[in-house]
Amino acid sequence: MAKKSLVKKSCVVNTFIGATILWFLLGSVLMHNLISKNHDIHEIKHRIRQNHSKQQKHLKTPQEQQVDPSQVRLEKQQLNEEKDKFQNLAFDKSAYEPIEYENDERTLEQKEKDYNKLLDELDEISGGATAKDLTCPPPLVPFQNIIRRNNFDHQDRIPKILHFTMPSRCVPQDISRTLQRWHKELKPYSIFFHDDAAVAKLLSQEWKDFPLLQDALICVMYKGAMRIDIWRILLMYKYGGIYSDIDNWPRPKMKPEAIRTDLSAWFLTDYNDHASQWFIAIEKNHPIMFLTIHKIIDNLLWLPSLWRIQTVKITGPWALWNAYFAFLNGKGLSRAEAAKKMIESGNPTDEMNEQFKDNEVWTGMEDKKIIKMWNGRIDYRQFVGNKIGYEDIVPHPFNSTLNVTRGERIDLESGIIHWRKVSYHSKFDMKEKGIKIKLTCRQYIDNVKTGKMKPVELI
Repeated sequence: MAKKSLVKKSCVVNTFIGATILWFLLGSVLMHNLISKNHDIHEIKHRIRQNHSKQQKHLKTPQEQQVDPSQVRLEKQQLNEEKDKFQNLAFDKSAYEPIEYENDERTLEQKEKDYNKLLDELDEISGGATAKDLTCPPPLVPFQNIIRRNNFDHQDRIPKILHFTMPSRCVPQDISRTLQRWHKELKPYSIFFHDDAAVAKLLSQEWKDFPLLQDALICVMYKGAMRIDIWRILLMYKYGGIYSDIDNWPRPKMKPEAIRTDLSAWFLTDYNDHASQWFIAIEKNHPIMFLTIHKIIDNLLWLPSLWRIQTVKITGPWALWNAYFAFLNGKGLSRAEAAKKMIESGNPTDEMNEQFKDNEVWTGMEDKKIIKMWNGRIDYRQFVGNKIGYEDIVPHPFNSTLNVTRGERIDLESGIIHWRKVSYHSKFDMKEKGIKIKLTCRQYIDNVKTGKMKPVELI
């Protein structure tokens, strides 16, 4: 009997140990999946604290649960009055003069002279004029503006100008390869490269069409994606041409003749069939760019918190998407009227997107014609691809015994941090800088202007 009891106890112990190990392994797998999904254990802890905070908010005293309806109505009325004040300031101070091509009485000689003057201005503002003797530490490569003065065509609405940006003119060797490819495929085009100093110079200019821009820029604390989002639209509004993200690559159909001379804007489809923000071909002073900036300004000024700003929705593709539809649905409206209507309306729907099919010319405000071209399958883009060859294995830039992917080599040489990683860490940076989670953009602007706070600039 003793032997059987011993065997029975041994089985129980083994079963208990086995169950413990199983639970441990299951917990490890679940934690691994959770971390993989959320990328960082600090993010998990933050979400746990956030959920706990939400639960605590529900534990209110009877006095706290009582809300005065008249106080709520008063606060709502004050908010609407403040919004009306901002909108009137934004739209009543500006004179919006569209380009009248039909009434342009300049001679062809004068038009070509003005075009060359535009090229000189771009060379100056991009910093190319002062970077002729630039040298860079290897493996970085200096890039000089490429200016084509014999490419003027009076029929072109979209000038033959390509714009790229990166923090420095000393670019990674693989980015130099990309720029040379664009030069090869779009031979008649001038190429202007804008570094951080050039971006800051353009943003600091006086913009009479956007009187609230400088206020809104106070709430743009990141030198990366948010600032570039605004800069690229301003650049296209003032100069026109083609803007392309630096990691784009021209595909077989991307030829000079692809962009028709009678069109005022030429977009590609992005990942959700919206007009591309990462590739824009457009004439200067275009209503879509005008509307996009006003949408961005409104988004910024009414931010309820400066923590964890959703860049895509505030300054990114969603702002352009709103402007794109406001332009197509704004026939007969002035630019100010179209902007007000756009801001008062919600975001466009996918059903609205389906009304304006790809590869067809559509006429919008001021009788301007635009097109959005289908860019092909994700595995084979027809006009412009993204990060082509970035998975190729190449030598490490600083260690000859190692290999890395081309994309990793670009990151190592440039030192650029992706905007998603910057956004992810923003809440920790905000806390360190003393930015409270409930501080709105307008409150922050007032604090900075009155000297209560110093302006904060993050990565």
